[in-house]
Amino acid sequence: MRPKPARAASPWALRLTLLLLLALAFPEAAGAADPLRTLLAIDDNDAERGLILQEVARLPGAPCPLRVTGYAADPAASVREHAVQALADAGCASFDAYRPFTPDPDPWVAENLIEAVERRRIAAAVPFLLERLADPRTIVSSEGTWTLGERAHRALRVVSCHSFHYNAAGTPEGQADAVAQWRAWYESHRDEPRAAWIDSGLRQARDYVARDYEPHRREGFELLALIGAPAIPTLRAALRHGPDDIRASLSC
Repeated sequence: MRPKPARAASPWALRLTLLLLLALAFPEAAGAADPLRTLLAIDDNDAERGLILQEVARLPGAPCPLRVTGYAADPAASVREHAVQALADAGCASFDAYRPFTPDPDPWVAENLIEAVERRRIAAAVPFLLERLADPRTIVSSEGTWTLGERAHRALRVVSCHSFHYNAAGTPEGQADAVAQWRAWYESHRDEPRAAWIDSGLRQARDYVARDYEPHRREGFELLALIGAPAIPTLRAALRHGPDDIRASLSC
């Protein structure tokens, strides 16, 4: 979502919310052909996300209703962006519901799609994330600045629980090798349960942390941080080593 400065709700916004509620309850009387699209089209729609979630939950096929997926063809970028957000808010974890949004040219749609994939840990999205690693488009928000490639790299490690020495500032050959390793790993393990990905990812991270090569040690710590709660015991054990055993800094 395109971030805006926080502000108090204006009387106009309150009136709009009331009108939208009426449109949702009585669409024919209000003359609203598609009240859900009206909500999705609001550029700064944080206040409306609860209403959108309620509407999506009522649709056939929720939490991944085809009607919301259908907004991938909408001419308004804000509608497409917020449709992706709505699917994630509703708990949709099927990449098929998001797939029509993958070729979208708008960077904010891509940003929301990557965020949804990471948030819902969608394993089937690994090939999509690999394709986004080299995306140079920049997102500027109140939370910071990053490229879509950087965002995809983070999401890829969160979803897969693995890391293969990808360096956005590295050589094309090194990047291609990392992507090839990730693709080979995914093809061999794509049908495994997530628990298996976590277990093998923890083993990989422990191996990296124990190496003498500082970039690999740092990569191991970053991977543990991105795996999250299942990695906490491993991370604590690694941090208990003395300074002569591990010489690395944790950065996220």
